[in-house]
This record gives sequence, structure tokens and C-alpha cells, in this order.
Amino acid sequence: EVVGVDLTREFIRAAQLLTERVGMSSRCAFEQGSATDLPVADASFDAVWSQNMMMNVPHKAVFFAEVTRVLKPAGLFAFEAVLAGDGQTLHLPTFWASSTAINFLVTHTELQALLDAAGLEPMALADTTEQVIESGRKRQAALTAQGPPQLTIAVIVPDDVETKMHNSLRNVEDGRTIMVKGVYRRPS
Repeated sequence: EVVGVDLTREFIRAAQLLTERVGMSSRCAFEQGSATDLPVADASFDAVWSQNMMMNVPHKAVFFAEVTRVLKPAGLFAFEAVLAGDGQTLHLPTFWASSTAINFLVTHTELQALLDAAGLEPMALADTTEQVIESGRKRQAALTAQGPPQLTIAVIVPDDVETKMHNSLRNVEDGRTIMVKGVYRRPS
């Protein structure tokens, strides 16, 4: 069983519609809520998964404390995240920020310190920057050659998608951002 949590009501509705379309509604529920105040009970999950949303969370220490709180002992926290790279100013807008005021990237070192402080133990942490660059270049080449597909991320990101895609790729190509995937564990 899966419980999805998102801050944005429209994303919750999109998740519900897609889940209905694939016949999984009986196994999936969605709650509107904040990552820093999860609307779920303590020690209620075997795993927590966060995909490319940490850059939207200004108070990461609170978020990681919430992850630890809701995980069962020995539960896993898996994530994919955009991190700050070499300190250069970002090309904006991106998918997560239209201005520096709402950009909450941390460095690789800061991420590890925050996860350690939350009591989460590392199992795996991999830099996936090169794979993301390769994938982004292929996606841009396909868009140039074939034009945009009928169903795109514009369904949930309505404003200036092409610029955000371009800037996101430029940031990672230039070393302004890096990409990581990780799995951490709540101690038993």
C-alpha cells in the first residue's frame, strides 16, 4: 500500500486521476500536507520515497526529522535530489525555483550532515549527474527532432516548461547543480 503526500492540491488530484486510470486506487491514497509536518502516525511506514522535491523544502532538518519519525525501525528512506554544485549562480527559472528567494539547494556535504543529524544511517549514495546530463540531452534532441509529445510535464508545470527544461540541463552541465540518489535507514 502506498500513501502519497504533496503540498499542492492539484498534484494530489493528478495523482488520484492517474492512479484511477491504472486501476490502483484500492492500494494508493493521497494526502495534502507538508513534508515538514507529515499527516501520518509515528513509525507507520516501511519506506519513505522522495523524488526531486527536497530543493523545495527550506527547513530540511525538520523534513528529515519527520522522515525518521514516520519510518518504522529499520525502515528505508530512498531519495533522488538536486543539490548545489560549485556555487555559481543558477540559471533561472528552473522546475523548482523561479527566483533565488525560493531556491533551497544544499551541498552534498550539507545533505549528509542533515541526514546524520536526523539519525538516518547511509546505505547508498550515488552521484547521478552524468546520467541526468545524458538523459536531458536525449530529451532535448527528441523534442527538437519530433516536436513536443501530446502529453508532457506541462500538464503539471504550466509555465515556461521549455525554459525550465533548458535551464535545468544547463545548471547540471555547468556544475551549478549535481544530482544524487540515496538510500538511508532508520536504525532498529
